Amino acid sequence: MLTKIETHGLSVRGHADERLRDHYAIADLSKSLHVHQSNLSFDDDSRLHGSTQAHVFVVADEARSKRTAGSASSAALDGVVQYLLNEMPWYHLADGEPQDVVLTLYDALENARQVLSSRTGADALGVDTGLTLAFVSWPDLYLAQIGRGRCFRVRQGELTELTRGPATARTGDEGPAPLILHATLDAGDLLALLSESAVAARTEAELAERLTGPESPGELCARVLAGQHAVDRTAVLARFVPRRLEPAGTGEPPPPGRLSARRDSPRPRRPHGGAGRRWRLFGRRRHPARPGPDPR
Repeated sequence: MLTKIETHGLSVRGHADERLRDHYAIADLSKSLHVHQSNLSFDDDSRLHGSTQAHVFVVADEARSKRTAGSASSAALDGVVQYLLNEMPWYHLADGEPQDVVLTLYDALENARQVLSSRTGADALGVDTGLTLAFVSWPDLYLAQIGRGRCFRVRQGELTELTRGPATARTGDEGPAPLILHATLDAGDLLALLSESAVAARTEAELAERLTGPESPGELCARVLAGQHAVDRTAVLARFVPRRLEPAGTGEPPPPGRLSARRDSPRPRRPHGGAGRRWRLFGRRRHPARPGPDPR
């Protein structure tokens, strides 16, 4: 049973660059309601927020180039953020079918591609610019990766790579093919999104040693990115903390501070195809669904 998520992101600039070429984002997705006027107890012009429905972790990195110098990765990340904010029906997807989320992640990558192309004049997503996107609606993990980024899971001290490594294969005029997969997380798992440069600087044994331990995600980020390197390195870590067992038999309700949010409990799935379960995505080209294997 999940009780909370501990997260941290960190980018370290390489000594050969004058500005960061890596960008990252950590976000919670929740509904909000902007109240302009009401005679209820809350103040006018206040914003009410619902409980968190899902979590998003993104790393965008780019190859060294005088032409882009950090603008490509920031454009790609901005394209993802714009899609999440303005188009992605994540409040439905949080309880949806895996195939629905897979198609939506393809759309998120396509939006990143369009923003990147409009700002830099080149379709470099997956070639000069990589994106690794994790969408978590507990306990489901949906991962989209294109380019050089990597994603790892640490479970009970064992490091497993969920991504296939650098994506260089092309699919005709569509550019490099993205990896999309669906997996199930366990309480206690650590999820690590790393730029390719952060991985290239470590052996698998070094990565396992630096990502395994009781330290906070912030301390683990610093450990995995430590050292002097010519290129930027980025890490985004999320630890899904299990609930501690409470002693039974007191017969008294726990104090409010010890009550966990409802979002931490698994939500029942709605039957697919029932009333209210259909929606449309607009303005995006459909891609064939290519989910990878569930690495449970």
